[in-house]
Amino acid sequence: MITTRQFGQLFDGSMVYLYTIKNSQGNNITITNFGGRIVSLNVYDRNKIKRDIVLGYDNLEQYIKDNIFLGGIIGRYAGRLSNSCYTLDNKKYKVNSTSNISALHGGVIGFDKVLWQAETSNIDNNSILLKYCSPHNQEGFVGNLNISVQYKWDDCNQLTMNITAVSDQDTICNITNHAYFNLDGHNSGHLNNHTIQIKSTKILDIDKNNLPTGNFISVKNTDLDLNQPKQLDNLNLPHRLIQQCSGYDFSYCLNNNDFTKSIQPKHIATAQSMTSGISLQLYTTKPTVQFYTGNSIQQNTKGKSGINYEKYSAFCLEPQFCPDAPNHKNLGDTILRVGKEYSHCNIYKIGIT
Repeated sequence: MITTRQFGQLFDGSMVYLYTIKNSQGNNITITNFGGRIVSLNVYDRNKIKRDIVLGYDNLEQYIKDNIFLGGIIGRYAGRLSNSCYTLDNKKYKVNSTSNISALHGGVIGFDKVLWQAETSNIDNNSILLKYCSPHNQEGFVGNLNISVQYKWDDCNQLTMNITAVSDQDTICNITNHAYFNLDGHNSGHLNNHTIQIKSTKILDIDKNNLPTGNFISVKNTDLDLNQPKQLDNLNLPHRLIQQCSGYDFSYCLNNNDFTKSIQPKHIATAQSMTSGISLQLYTTKPTVQFYTGNSIQQNTKGKSGINYEKYSAFCLEPQFCPDAPNHKNLGDTILRVGKEYSHCNIYKIGIT
């Protein structure tokens, strides 16, 4: 069942809405067409207590001012682009910078900051389809890019994101979602009671500015190794990169040196709360996942119900192509050619243990 209600109004008078999908188990997800953001995800824990397991805000004004991408669709290119540029067929293009050295998550106005057209169906009452046309040269990206993102919330507590895009010019494309999860509830603070497991043997190395070097680091016998469930009670670990990032913020490679799309979504990560018993399994067709432990959440960031969000109060699992891949020949092809379709699927399965 889908219900719709007004969320606010943008400066140009456009109305913004909230769309809530409720399944047969009484669990529900709420999405807004501003930035395609996941606003809430309410599920029952092992004791039949309902918990909202994603961070978010109470009102539209907070989302407009947001600078940590809470719950948003990320694009046109997720991750960092070094020197705020990208290479396409041996030609360099400049992107609007978000810092002195790079462009993050699509530039100054990414897909998380635009209004999407929402469609619901009387036949398929457990999904919402969001559409947006990113115009030629928006933030410096060439081509008119037409994107569709379908959010589907089913009776098995499975959230499926089907992402497609086509362009009228060759361009680069790398779209994901930036939901912040806390499986004890958005108001529960530190991730102490969580474990994480990611099926990966290596991460993409980064320089002192957190930009990809194009090289890889084996995770074997290091604090970066998440092949076995690892508790997140201590995020001040001695590994040089964890110290540099003040926690985890790394691109885990899922298919060895193959950065192409998987034909079917593959199970690549599992997170679990030892307190609530809620688990999250991630399946994706993408070749890497960015694992992030909320290192940059500022103290006393005001979230839903007036809750103060702080550092390490959530984690993100962002399936994507390699950050900065257009500027490195060995990190995979992220070019979307005219006449081809960008098509990827991410599945978040919520369970109880």
